[in-house]
Amino acid sequence: MHIRQRRISFFKFNKKAGFTLIELIFAIFLASSALFMASEILVDQVQAFEFVSKRRHASGAARQAMDRLTHDLLRVETADIQSINENGISIVDSEGQNVTYEIVNQNGTQSLYRGSDEVVPNLESFELEYRDEDGNMLSPDDSSIANVRRIGIRMTTSATANEGSVEMATTIVPRSFIGYQNYQ
Repeated sequence: MHIRQRRISFFKFNKKAGFTLIELIFAIFLASSALFMASEILVDQVQAFEFVSKRRHASGAARQAMDRLTHDLLRVETADIQSINENGISIVDSEGQNVTYEIVNQNGTQSLYRGSDEVVPNLESFELEYRDEDGNMLSPDDSSIANVRRIGIRMTTSATANEGSVEMATTIVPRSFIGYQNYQ
Protein backbone atom coordinates (compact mmCIF):
# COMPACT_ATOMS: atom_id res chain seq x y z
CA MET A 1 0.00 0.00 0.00
CA HIS A 2 1.12 3.26 -0.92
CA ILE A 3 0.38 6.19 1.41
CA ARG A 4 -0.20 9.45 -0.22
CA GLN A 5 1.15 12.38 1.48
CA ARG A 6 -0.67 15.59 1.29
CA ARG A 7 1.14 18.79 1.09
CA ILE A 8 -0.25 21.56 3.20
CA SER A 9 -0.10 24.87 1.48
CA PHE A 10 -0.13 28.04 3.48
CA PHE A 11 -0.89 30.04 0.43
CA LYS A 12 -4.27 28.66 -0.36
CA PHE A 13 -7.08 31.09 -0.05
CA ASN A 14 -10.35 30.09 1.44
CA LYS A 15 -13.24 31.76 -0.26
CA LYS A 16 -15.14 31.92 3.01
CA ALA A 17 -12.35 33.64 4.97
CA GLY A 18 -12.79 37.34 5.98
CA PHE A 19 -14.77 39.51 8.33
CA THR A 20 -18.48 39.66 8.66
CA LEU A 21 -20.34 42.95 8.55
CA ILE A 22 -21.02 42.77 12.29
CA GLU A 23 -17.32 42.28 13.02
CA LEU A 24 -16.41 45.29 10.87
CA ILE A 25 -19.04 47.48 12.55
CA PHE A 26 -17.81 46.38 15.98
CA ALA A 27 -14.17 47.14 15.05
CA ILE A 28 -15.14 50.59 13.72
CA PHE A 29 -17.10 51.26 16.93
CA LEU A 30 -14.12 50.31 19.12
CA ALA A 31 -11.70 52.42 17.07
CA SER A 32 -14.01 55.45 17.10
CA SER A 33 -14.54 55.11 20.88
CA ALA A 34 -10.78 55.06 21.44
CA LEU A 35 -10.32 58.10 19.17
CA PHE A 36 -13.12 59.95 20.96
CA MET A 37 -11.53 59.34 24.36
CA ALA A 38 -8.14 60.43 23.06
CA SER A 39 -9.63 63.61 21.57
CA GLU A 40 -11.32 64.45 24.90
CA ILE A 41 -7.99 64.10 26.69
CA LEU A 42 -6.32 66.31 24.08
CA VAL A 43 -9.05 68.98 24.37
CA ASP A 44 -8.70 68.96 28.17
CA GLN A 45 -4.94 69.42 27.88
CA VAL A 46 -5.32 72.32 25.44
CA GLN A 47 -7.83 74.02 27.77
CA ALA A 48 -5.52 73.50 30.76
CA PHE A 49 -2.61 75.01 28.82
CA GLU A 50 -4.74 78.02 27.84
CA PHE A 51 -5.85 78.48 31.47
CA VAL A 52 -2.28 78.37 32.75
CA SER A 53 -1.07 80.73 30.02
CA LYS A 54 -3.69 83.36 30.86
CA ARG A 55 -2.98 83.06 34.59
CA ARG A 56 0.74 83.36 33.94
CA HIS A 57 0.16 86.47 31.82
CA ALA A 58 -1.97 88.08 34.57
CA SER A 59 0.60 87.11 37.19
CA GLY A 60 3.42 88.49 35.05
CA ALA A 61 1.62 91.81 34.54
CA ALA A 62 0.97 92.12 38.28
CA ARG A 63 4.57 91.19 39.11
CA GLN A 64 5.92 93.71 36.60
CA ALA A 65 3.70 96.45 38.05
CA MET A 66 4.72 95.54 41.60
CA ASP A 67 8.41 95.63 40.60
CA ARG A 68 8.04 99.02 38.92
CA LEU A 69 6.17 100.49 41.88
CA THR A 70 8.69 99.01 44.31
CA HIS A 71 11.58 100.39 42.26
CA ASP A 72 10.07 103.88 42.34
CA LEU A 73 9.21 103.81 46.05
CA LEU A 74 12.48 102.31 47.29
CA ARG A 75 14.37 105.40 46.17
CA VAL A 76 11.91 108.00 47.41
CA GLU A 77 12.57 110.34 50.31
CA THR A 78 9.90 111.80 52.56
CA ALA A 79 10.19 115.15 50.80
CA ASP A 80 9.58 113.40 47.45
CA ILE A 81 6.09 112.21 48.40
CA GLN A 82 3.63 114.75 46.97
CA SER A 83 0.28 113.22 47.97
CA ILE A 84 -1.10 109.94 49.29
CA ASN A 85 -4.44 108.21 49.47
CA GLU A 86 -5.55 104.61 49.86
CA ASN A 87 -5.69 104.02 46.10
CA GLY A 88 -2.83 106.13 44.82
CA ILE A 89 0.37 108.00 45.47
CA SER A 90 2.18 110.91 43.81
CA ILE A 91 5.94 111.13 44.13
CA VAL A 92 9.01 112.67 42.56
CA ASP A 93 11.02 109.67 41.30
CA SER A 94 14.80 109.21 41.40
CA GLU A 95 15.10 110.98 38.02
CA GLY A 96 13.24 114.07 39.27
CA GLN A 97 10.03 113.30 37.36
CA ASN A 98 6.58 113.70 38.92
CA VAL A 99 4.96 110.27 38.97
CA THR A 100 1.42 109.41 39.98
CA TYR A 101 0.12 105.89 40.50
CA GLU A 102 -3.66 105.86 40.41
CA ILE A 103 -6.66 103.74 39.52
CA VAL A 104 -8.58 104.69 36.38
CA ASN A 105 -12.04 103.33 35.55
CA GLN A 106 -12.74 102.83 31.87
CA ASN A 107 -15.91 101.12 30.68
CA GLY A 108 -16.42 99.45 34.05
CA THR A 109 -12.89 98.03 34.17
CA GLN A 110 -10.27 99.30 36.59
CA SER A 111 -6.64 99.69 35.59
CA LEU A 112 -3.59 100.93 37.47
CA TYR A 113 -1.79 103.76 35.72
CA ARG A 114 1.64 105.25 36.24
CA GLY A 115 1.10 108.70 34.81
CA SER A 116 -0.42 108.06 31.38
CA ASP A 117 0.95 104.48 31.11
CA GLU A 118 -1.33 101.56 31.92
CA VAL A 119 0.62 99.34 34.29
CA VAL A 120 -1.99 96.72 35.26
CA PRO A 121 -5.19 96.04 33.32
CA ASN A 122 -8.17 94.15 34.80
CA LEU A 123 -7.49 95.37 38.32
CA GLU A 124 -9.90 94.04 40.94
CA SER A 125 -8.41 95.91 43.89
CA PHE A 126 -5.45 98.09 44.75
CA GLU A 127 -4.68 99.36 48.23
CA LEU A 128 -1.83 101.36 49.67
CA GLU A 129 -1.24 101.29 53.40
CA TYR A 130 0.99 103.80 55.14
CA ARG A 131 2.75 103.17 58.46
CA ASP A 132 4.96 105.22 60.73
CA GLU A 133 8.35 104.19 62.16
CA ASP A 134 6.67 102.20 64.97
CA GLY A 135 4.46 100.29 62.52
CA ASN A 136 1.28 102.19 63.40
CA MET A 137 -1.19 102.67 60.58
CA LEU A 138 -1.50 106.24 59.29
CA SER A 139 -4.53 107.86 57.77
CA PRO A 140 -4.14 107.90 53.99
CA ASP A 141 -4.20 111.66 53.55
CA ASP A 142 -1.66 114.37 52.84
CA SER A 143 -1.38 115.38 56.53
CA SER A 144 0.41 112.05 57.23
CA ILE A 145 3.13 112.35 54.57
CA ALA A 146 5.86 113.50 56.98
CA ASN A 147 5.37 110.38 59.16
CA VAL A 148 5.34 107.73 56.40
CA ARG A 149 8.12 105.18 56.89
CA ARG A 150 6.60 102.01 55.37
CA ILE A 151 4.27 101.61 52.45
CA GLY A 152 2.22 98.44 52.08
CA ILE A 153 0.93 97.52 48.65
CA ARG A 154 -1.80 94.97 47.93
CA MET A 155 -3.20 94.38 44.47
CA THR A 156 -5.52 91.83 42.95
CA THR A 157 -5.81 91.46 39.21
CA SER A 158 -7.94 89.07 37.19
CA ALA A 159 -6.96 87.00 34.20
CA THR A 160 -9.10 87.33 31.11
CA ALA A 161 -12.16 85.08 30.68
CA ASN A 162 -12.54 84.13 34.37
CA GLU A 163 -9.29 82.24 34.90
CA GLY A 164 -9.24 83.47 38.48
CA SER A 165 -7.47 86.22 40.35
CA VAL A 166 -3.85 86.90 41.14
CA GLU A 167 -3.13 88.64 44.43
CA MET A 168 0.20 90.20 45.35
CA ALA A 169 1.28 92.10 48.42
CA THR A 170 4.49 93.64 49.70
CA THR A 171 5.72 96.19 52.19
CA ILE A 172 8.29 98.75 51.12
CA VAL A 173 10.66 100.57 53.42
CA PRO A 174 12.30 103.23 51.26
CA ARG A 175 16.07 103.29 51.67
CA SER A 176 16.21 106.89 52.82
CA PHE A 177 13.72 106.15 55.60
CA ILE A 178 16.05 103.74 57.41
CA GLY A 179 19.29 105.67 57.25
CA TYR A 180 20.75 104.68 53.87
CA GLN A 181 21.81 108.02 52.45
CA ASN A 182 22.98 108.48 48.89
CA TYR A 183 21.56 105.11 47.81
CA GLN A 184 21.99 104.69 44.07
